[in-house]
Amino acid sequence: MSTRPKSQFDDQKSQWKRSEVLTCIFLLAWRIFNAWNVQTFFQPDEYFQSLEPAWRSAFGSESGAWITWEWKEQLRSSIHPYIFTSLYSSHALIYDLLKFSKHDAAEALIVAPKNLQAVFAAMMDYFTFRLAGNVYERGTLSHWLVLGLSVMSPWQWFCSTRTFSNCLETTLTVVALATWPWAWFMHYESGGLRPLTELKPALRPNLKTGQLTPRLQAIPQEYQANAVDLPKSLSRCVVDIGPGSPTGLKRALTAAAIACILRPTNVVIWAAVSAVSLSMSQDMSKTTRFVTVAMKSGIQVLVVAVGMDWKYFGFFTVPAFKFVYFNIVQSLAVFYGRNRADYYLTEGLPLLLTTFLPLAIVGMWQSLKLDVTRADPGHVLEQRIRFCLAVAVLAAVISLSIVAHKEVRFIYPLLPMLHVLAAKPLVGACSALSLRKRTTVMSMLAAIIISLNMAIAIYVSLVHQRGVLDVMHYLRHQHESENPHMSSWWQMSALDTINITTIGFFMPCHSTPWRSHLVYPSIHAWALTCEPPIHIPLSERDQYLDEADQFYADPESWIILHMNEVEEISVDKHRSALTVGDSFLNDGGRRPWPHYLVFFEQLEPTLRDVLQGSAYRESWRGFNTHWHDDWRRQGDVVVWELYA
Repeated sequence: MSTRPKSQFDDQKSQWKRSEVLTCIFLLAWRIFNAWNVQTFFQPDEYFQSLEPAWRSAFGSESGAWITWEWKEQLRSSIHPYIFTSLYSSHALIYDLLKFSKHDAAEALIVAPKNLQAVFAAMMDYFTFRLAGNVYERGTLSHWLVLGLSVMSPWQWFCSTRTFSNCLETTLTVVALATWPWAWFMHYESGGLRPLTELKPALRPNLKTGQLTPRLQAIPQEYQANAVDLPKSLSRCVVDIGPGSPTGLKRALTAAAIACILRPTNVVIWAAVSAVSLSMSQDMSKTTRFVTVAMKSGIQVLVVAVGMDWKYFGFFTVPAFKFVYFNIVQSLAVFYGRNRADYYLTEGLPLLLTTFLPLAIVGMWQSLKLDVTRADPGHVLEQRIRFCLAVAVLAAVISLSIVAHKEVRFIYPLLPMLHVLAAKPLVGACSALSLRKRTTVMSMLAAIIISLNMAIAIYVSLVHQRGVLDVMHYLRHQHESENPHMSSWWQMSALDTINITTIGFFMPCHSTPWRSHLVYPSIHAWALTCEPPIHIPLSERDQYLDEADQFYADPESWIILHMNEVEEISVDKHRSALTVGDSFLNDGGRRPWPHYLVFFEQLEPTLRDVLQGSAYRESWRGFNTHWHDDWRRQGDVVVWELYA
């Protein structure tokens, strides 16, 4: 049987496939290493909008998970928590089958979400690389530089492996952008690209059979005789024509639809991308086809999402609509902070981009100016994609700036696009130098940027706000040491044989993780809450104080009003069962004193005065921050324990 001799095309294809496989392996290993070395706290939503509802869904209402008001009001889609529900359920089953010790099972349950999120983070890096391959020539310095920017980004290191819905939203957004059929939308006569209707059949190697087969391609006439010699600058312009939609459009729109279900504000990005793509297409048949596929994909995703929410909440609801109603119409988001209109420009983007900010600014400026002086198809396609990405970034920043409550993670989905745009000016600046100078300059820049980024990444992931996580490990290990004969992390039977550990957190609400780190249902804890004024008229909200605000307004008075008398504290009291959501008040409407009190160092003088002469003694103190913008969270994390 005769075999076709390998061509240069085959060798290049094989080499590139190997390169991509090695890149994927590296990215996965890098992000797993990244996930294991993020040991600091960022924002509560990392736990309370994903892991806590997932824990309750996996292990039931008696598991001690803290369900916040957003879930009680159905503001969040259950898609994200269900991912971790499956993870928790499967891992718990495996640990029971393999007879893991209670300690090992608890540690593994804490690490499992990190590992899964590391996979999503690696996907984000890889599809950013894929997106860059659609924009720039594959394998060029610009292409690889985008991957370097993503891998060495301090923000990516700090945030990408955290279990925020924003992280999954960003991954889905860049997956959709990388599979978006750019060439299909943007091939028309202007700028040297021909309408697809004028193209003639050309020969192209079939990778399965090894034979040359006719395919319609959007390539210049001079290359249609022998597609094997197609230069790399035109390889991104190849578009297959067939009945139905282009390859990738349905996948892109499906990923985009899921991202919009997770975070409704993601709609702004896709409105901009779709509008620019269709305006550059100027083809009504493509517009019709796009609308058809978009409606089908959107309806399919919506039906699945509604079904999952129905199962999770027990009745029909559409969280995206409620999210908009509560946060925009009722302005409840303002309860958690109001920011300046220029926040994203002066704080958000600098935090997101850090050392790459100047490159991104220049890249945005260059991309918004379409260069019509060069007519080769590869350059025109690059220009149009960069323009589309820049418009999407601009539209998202402007739209989100209108909303009063702003957070840097709300613009996280823009980061992959900004990395793609930032690569161009850096390569352009270096290309003006001689080869020798270029090598020297690139090496110096790389050393400086990598050093700065590593310093930032190490500090924010291993130092800043680590105490609020360390204290949860301490409390969990204390509970294990008090129950050496507990056979399983989930043991709930024969509670009289288990020493119940009770904990009270005198901290601003959601200052620590919860059940995802406490793990054991036999650890009963309470903390100060911060429920928003859901049913209070807008005119009366300025006077509203949540429980945490009331406490910090006058801690001593709050303790006198809401805790048992100090004289009644005894070492037997800590065995009473207290769980979030259960009644933890005795007949006098007061909380009993717990086994452990947890608070920030800032509160220590007040508690020393109030609890002077009691049986509480310091048992643990851990560094948390060198500084904090919230005065209530300043200093170390301190634990006091009741001693006999």
